[in-house]
Amino acid sequence: MDSSAKDTNYATTFLSKSTIATASRVVSDIISVIPQSLNYISVSFDFLSIKFLSCFFEFHSNLTLFSVCAFLFTFLGLIFYERNTDQRYCSILHSILHFTCCSFAAFAFFQGAKVSEVKVWQTFVHFLVLMSSCNGWLLVRNAPQVQKVLNDLCNKMCSSLGEPANFSRLANSLFIASNEHKPVLCAQALNALFSTLMKYVKNDDSLLPLFVSQVLTCPAIISHLSQANLDAFLASGLFDRCLTLLRASSDVVDNIEPQRTINLLGNVIHLGYLDEETVKGRIVDWTWVIGLAMAQCTEFAVRPGEQSSHNHWHPIFGNYKLPIDPKTERSLRNVLRQLQMLWSYRIVCRLFDKALEGVDQSRPNGHVPVKELGATFNSLF
Repeated sequence: MDSSAKDTNYATTFLSKSTIATASRVVSDIISVIPQSLNYISVSFDFLSIKFLSCFFEFHSNLTLFSVCAFLFTFLGLIFYERNTDQRYCSILHSILHFTCCSFAAFAFFQGAKVSEVKVWQTFVHFLVLMSSCNGWLLVRNAPQVQKVLNDLCNKMCSSLGEPANFSRLANSLFIASNEHKPVLCAQALNALFSTLMKYVKNDDSLLPLFVSQVLTCPAIISHLSQANLDAFLASGLFDRCLTLLRASSDVVDNIEPQRTINLLGNVIHLGYLDEETVKGRIVDWTWVIGLAMAQCTEFAVRPGEQSSHNHWHPIFGNYKLPIDPKTERSLRNVLRQLQMLWSYRIVCRLFDKALEGVDQSRPNGHVPVKELGATFNSLF
C-alpha cells in the first residue's frame, strides 16, 4: 500500500455513483455465469497452479502491495475493457486468484514494525476472511442457491491455504503478532488468523505437527483468543489430538526451538486449566507432555556456580545459555501467568482429586488453608 492518500483516491473513484450503478449491473452478470466460471477453474486449475507459483517468486522480488480498494478498482477495469465475455470472466477469475495468492505470500514479510504495515497486515487478514466464505455477503444473503456456488468458488480460491508452506506462513504471522506483551494486531485480526488455521487443521491430520510446533508455540496465544474461538477449539477435540501426537511423537517437541518450548508449555498448561474433561481423561499424557517440555526448557538453564559472561538473562529461568530477543522477553510476562496456572487450585484438585476428597472445594476463590492442604498431603504417606 503506497499511501493513505492513494487509498482515498481509489475509494472515491470506486464509490462514485456512476461506478456503483455500473458495478451493480455487472455483478448481476457475474452471478449469472458463475457455473461457467467454476467450470473454467476446474478445467484450467493446473495452468493456474503454475501461475500461483510464479506469483510467489514475483512477490518476493517486488514487494509492492495493493490495497483492497485498489484491487476493486482494477477488478472493475477488467470488466469494462474486456469485450469478449469468456475472456472477461477468465480475466476476472485469474485476477482474483492471483491477488489471493499474493495475499498468502505477503504474510511471510510482515513484521509489524510500522503502523502502516500493521494496517496492511490487518487488511490482508480481512481479505482472507472475506474471500473464505460468501455467507456474510450482503449481495447474496437471501440467495442460498447462489451462496452454495459462490462458496465452492471461495473454497477453491482458498484451498492453497491448507498447503504446508502457506500454513506455515500464516502460523509464523500469528507468532509475530502475539510475540509482544500486547499483540501487534487487533483482537479481531488475531482471532481471525487463529480460526483460519484451526479450520484447516481440524480436517487434516497431516497439518497437526505444524499446528503444535508453530501455532501452540505462539506466546500465550490461548490468552488472546476470544471466548467464541476458545469454545470452538475445545469443542473440536484438537487438544486431545495434540496430546495424542505429542505422546506418540516426542521428537515434535525436540525439534521445536528451545526458546519457543516455554510457549508450548504455557499453552498446554492453560488448555489443561480450561478443558477439565480432557485433562481428567488423559491426566497421565497431559503431565507427561508438561514434563517433556519442562525438561527441554531447563536443559539450557545455567546451574549455580556455572555463570559466565556468555550467559543471557531469562525472565523465568534466570541465567540462560541461549539469547532471547526483546519482543520475546516482553511476551514472556503473559507466558508466566500461564505457568502459574499449574499451581492453581483448579489444576491441583485435578492432579490430586483423590487426595483432596476431604477438602471443601466450594470455598470462595478456591482458597484452601495451608494447614488443611498439609494434612491432606500427609495422609498420602
